Amino acid sequence: MSSLLLTSCGFYTEDIKNQFLDFIDKDISQLKVSIITTASPMKENNRYAQRAMQISRTWGFSILSL
Repeated sequence: MSSLLLTSCGFYTEDIKNQFLDFIDKDISQLKVSIITTASPMKENNRYAQRAMQISRTWGFSILSL
């Protein structure tokens, strides 16, 4: 079964990051992440999405989309 975590600002706070790491129950290298932002044509410039992508890569996730 897949899990879904929704946040309004990605992993912008330490609390969100820590809760997310507690939420997952597998080795990060086995997981994939898809960062879904908005339909806006400027979504690539969204600072929250960019930060979430950066942190996810640092943790070792495969990024599927932004």
